[in-house]
Amino acid sequence: MLPGLPDPATLATKALVEGVVVDASTSKPAAGALVTMEAWPSSGDLARLKPGDVVPTVVIAKAQVQDDGSYQLKVGKSPVAQQFIKDGKIDVNIVVHSLSEPTVFAQSLDVAVPTGGEGIEPAPGTTAPTINLKATKVASLTAVLSQADTIEHPRYDQTYWVYQKSLGTTPAQIEHVAGLKAKSWVSWTVTNKASTSSTIGIALSTSGLAGFSASGTQSVTNSQTATWSGQRATSTADASYRYYLTVEYGLYQMWESSSHGYFPDRPTSQYKAAPIRLAGNSINKTTVPNATNCNTYSSGVKFESTQATTFSQGVNLSALSNRAGIGLNFSVSSKSGRSVSQSVAFSQDSTHKTSTYKVCGVVSYPDRNNPGALVVK
Repeated sequence: MLPGLPDPATLATKALVEGVVVDASTSKPAAGALVTMEAWPSSGDLARLKPGDVVPTVVIAKAQVQDDGSYQLKVGKSPVAQQFIKDGKIDVNIVVHSLSEPTVFAQSLDVAVPTGGEGIEPAPGTTAPTINLKATKVASLTAVLSQADTIEHPRYDQTYWVYQKSLGTTPAQIEHVAGLKAKSWVSWTVTNKASTSSTIGIALSTSGLAGFSASGTQSVTNSQTATWSGQRATSTADASYRYYLTVEYGLYQMWESSSHGYFPDRPTSQYKAAPIRLAGNSINKTTVPNATNCNTYSSGVKFESTQATTFSQGVNLSALSNRAGIGLNFSVSSKSGRSVSQSVAFSQDSTHKTSTYKVCGVVSYPDRNNPGALVVK
């Protein structure tokens, strides 16, 4: 399987992922190590899995770590790989192969297929993410293949993820909008339409159910439209709301094959907690943040063409941890890109159409990418 994948040096397509791999015990470059990219199914396909089902993944790229530790993963012409693209995104696992257990990092990528369909590249206006990894007992492609046909040395290029169970649901923040009471006549509406993709953080463990840590992202698509309309400050009180989509997480375990790579029959200590689907929405009142990056408006305005904010602590996994009894007592990121599918629209009361107001972003200006929470002043 792996020898059939093209060497990235022979491909004209741009890298989808790049970075550096070092040996965890020495911090030196893991020169010669084998790195692969594994396409992960969309949330719609994951939602159909039953406990015990093998996740249908496909290895779509390979690379060898260079002497300085660097690697690049490129995808050549591959109709199979293109089938994993949903709504301009593809979810992948980056795998550093090992003679013990591989190192895995998950990432949701914004991608496009160039004219002619000769490969998969980063979407226009984006660049390949840099993913730096530490690995133990790293293995070259030669080592992996030479030890692939005995019970004592499993075929480590054949690993499988098996769906274990649902971990339940938890809120994932997608927006934060606030207004000061001095501008109580400005209201706002937040909309997240059906088929909108959100990027949600995942957790991985290499040491059983107690050793999870945040490790990358995965996309999940909303099956129904969520709309929060008419929020506004009053003449006597400020208003500040965080908006959430409810995300269901699933638990997956990595298995290996000791039978010539044909069937998973050896469980490992690696686990993955990742989004399966979106299952509702909610709203939570909170304090008004300090926002100083302001634009002035005299009429209604809608933000729908810029990238929304990544909330680094947008999903608290503690509720899942408490219900499932596993080590998920931390938060991961969440983001739902603003587009015609997700928007924040501000409007004025009919008696104040001539008055001006400001919309301010905590991180950047409201009409730019990643503005942070938005505040009406």
